[in-house]
Amino acid sequence: MPCPLTVYKLGGSLLDLPDLGERLKAGFESAHEECPVLVVGGGAAADLVRDWDPRHRLGDSAAHQLAIAAMELNARLVRILLSRIGMAVGVDWQSSSEADVVVPDMLREIENPAEGPVPEESWEVTSDSLAAWLAGRCRARRLVFLKSAPWPEGTSSPRTALSAKDLQRAVEAGLCDSAVPRYLPAGVAVEWIDFRNWMAAAQTC
Repeated sequence: MPCPLTVYKLGGSLLDLPDLGERLKAGFESAHEECPVLVVGGGAAADLVRDWDPRHRLGDSAAHQLAIAAMELNARLVRILLSRIGMAVGVDWQSSSEADVVVPDMLREIENPAEGPVPEESWEVTSDSLAAWLAGRCRARRLVFLKSAPWPEGTSSPRTALSAKDLQRAVEAGLCDSAVPRYLPAGVAVEWIDFRNWMAAAQTC
């Protein structure tokens, strides 16, 4: 029987962590009896596309495709980091019991017209929404946002469970894109982890 899936959204700003692979491995291993599926944000590469868009009048479709390419570049980097430390990475998250790092083109392979397409091409829809969409499509139990900062209201723990109201407040504060609530189905638990400070906090517990 396949293990339950958890979708992790790794913020692109975390790609500067020199021990990123080790952190991810430790985090995945702490999630017992779950299969992690990782969506990597565009980070600085996507920010470059944001700068190009008005400068070169790219338009929504071209800018979206370049931002997806930025996500793909980052996803391939994370695959390399995980394989370098000996962590098995599945080649098919739908049937594997191993962690998988989603390359964005894979999302097209699981599109179900009856349930709606991959999120639309606009800057309103970022990798946050793609992760929420994927959580619904693969019937994941949890969606976990790995971020560079703690939840704004502050907490003694690096991990915060988000209610629907919290998620809407995150949208209003610009902490995740405005399409996330639209693509996240009911019943998926959402968590926020201050991943930049997670290792230090975990070691003191």
